[in-house]
Amino acid sequence: MTKKEQSLDKEKRNIIFTFDHELFLGEKSGTPEKCMFLPYSHLKSVFNEFSVEKAVFFLDTTYLIRLDKEIKSGLVAVNLMDKIQTHVRELLEDGHYIFPHIHPHWLNAELKENGMWKLTNFSKYCFKNCSSEEMEVIWDKSIKILNRFGVNDFHKIDAFRAGGWGIQPFKNFKPYFEKHSLVYDFSVMPGMHGYTEAQQFDFSDVEWKAQYSFSDVVTEEDKNGSFVELPISIRRTKDSLREKLLLKYLWKTGNRSFGDGIGAVPNKIDYTPKKIVEGVDMVSLDLINAANFGEHLQLLKDRKTIQFLSHPKMLSKHSIKMMKKFLSYASKHYSLNFDFRDVH
Repeated sequence: MTKKEQSLDKEKRNIIFTFDHELFLGEKSGTPEKCMFLPYSHLKSVFNEFSVEKAVFFLDTTYLIRLDKEIKSGLVAVNLMDKIQTHVRELLEDGHYIFPHIHPHWLNAELKENGMWKLTNFSKYCFKNCSSEEMEVIWDKSIKILNRFGVNDFHKIDAFRAGGWGIQPFKNFKPYFEKHSLVYDFSVMPGMHGYTEAQQFDFSDVEWKAQYSFSDVVTEEDKNGSFVELPISIRRTKDSLREKLLLKYLWKTGNRSFGDGIGAVPNKIDYTPKKIVEGVDMVSLDLINAANFGEHLQLLKDRKTIQFLSHPKMLSKHSIKMMKKFLSYASKHYSLNFDFRDVH
């Protein structure tokens, strides 16, 4: 039996790798070199080994809007934007998707003397807190930058993920989805919620499925809806002492994330979710490790579609090793599809 015949004989699995491609969003942004370029070099090695194309990179266009502004003021080296554009071109030529990702609090970011940014003003973290004029500018400039980078020469710009998963209320986004011909959203994490002075979302009453159509509310299915939600996969978690000890060991031995920044640490807000769901977490390469690896294999057996939500800045040598191990198992036992457009 040929390899092609063996592949056809296997069950199909959709493994959708999505990445929020961004700097850190708190006290210290870190650098594109450590948060974006270096992690992708590790990802690319694994992608090449397992013939992975069509991974989805949600590029933080609000960072690029702010970077553009500072370049015009002469405060940031122009070659940094050129390096990012070259990196985006590499992603596209490697066969991956680039779509907009919006963190509006970049509007209030402070540029430090060392070239990094401070993003601790969370007043505009949620898109709903922006003025109508700011919303318009953010979307128009985001699409223009992606077009300037040549994304539309490779594929349609028709998908989106909200920063901090803050896609609610969708009425704030719908006019821009319609204006820019966006169809797909990747912001919903079924069963999860988060309310702080920064991010605010509640998907606790959503039951997971590979995808569904919607119209005006992202958490409510409408079979006649104009938009398609592709929810982030979630997994049941265990309070594992083994995992805690492993993470402690990895930290102490220097096996930490590639990124060189500090994330947002917003204050919590009292909030009662629509539904209490305990013991779940998103499926992410950031979180996969030797202790919970079996849980990911079980998910692969139970579901035909898995969407990973990951952050290149948060990846480590250990998570890359686990990704490779996961794909090795998956490719041996299943026929794999990596393109979200082929999920039905």
